[in-house]
Amino acid sequence: MSGLSEYCRGSDERLTGCGRPLNLLYIFNGAAKMNEIKNSPWKSTLTELHLGYSIENENFRYIGDLRNLKILSLAICLYAFDEEIAPLKNLYNLEELRIDYGGEDCNLTNDGMISLFTLPDYEPEKAFPYKLKHLGITDFQGCSSNLLKTINKNCPYLRTLDLSFSEYMDDDALPFIVANFKHLAFLDLSNLGECYKDEVWSNLSDGDLPELRFLKIHGNEADIGNLQRLNLKRPKLLISTKSAYVINWTVNENGYVFHDTFEGDIKALENDLRQIEGLRDFKVT
Repeated sequence: MSGLSEYCRGSDERLTGCGRPLNLLYIFNGAAKMNEIKNSPWKSTLTELHLGYSIENENFRYIGDLRNLKILSLAICLYAFDEEIAPLKNLYNLEELRIDYGGEDCNLTNDGMISLFTLPDYEPEKAFPYKLKHLGITDFQGCSSNLLKTINKNCPYLRTLDLSFSEYMDDDALPFIVANFKHLAFLDLSNLGECYKDEVWSNLSDGDLPELRFLKIHGNEADIGNLQRLNLKRPKLLISTKSAYVINWTVNENGYVFHDTFEGDIKALENDLRQIEGLRDFKVT
């Protein structure tokens, strides 16, 4: 494991100074040039790469050479075009991908993202995104129901999905998620603006999101009464409608009494949730 404030010329020399294989790398301020990766001794050993800020978009082709990478996170992706992120298709071992797409500062198209998440017909199990378990597509204006259909079809092991700040999804997007993503344990639909559809929770059947354990919907105009009724129907489901809060209640002689605050230990709650398979990198706050 190693961490750098910034990846630049000479970084490889410092990274390899310990003389041991490098598995995990944090670059807190992003990276201007990553072309040295192609000659790095840790090119074949790195399994986790976390980029704390944006990168030059030409660097996606060098990241695509990290074939043993299992986890990739990028704090923000600015002005990238479809062909620039295409090398991510080479990351066939990737299990976790989290990228903030920067809203209007992103040039990626819905078609380009559909292409990225489409498996080949031949040996799909050996290609990206077959092994994905955790996916974050945040602040992406091109997110559509067609993209979600592609992800659902081509990511059979997906357990967590974060679509927060994706404010321009079409009307079919949320109903499709509820009806078709059968293995999600975590779903973040925070800050969706006008495309948030509270009615999708009104008639949830037993077959809709059957394995969901944590639903995060911060920053939306949610009908709290509707969500409270859902929570009584699914008491093992934790629903968070605002920071440091999950829907909770007590029972007295008059029935259920719901509370506007959560008096428990949020950090302890998060730690407990992380013991559930599929729940890893998330926060209630």
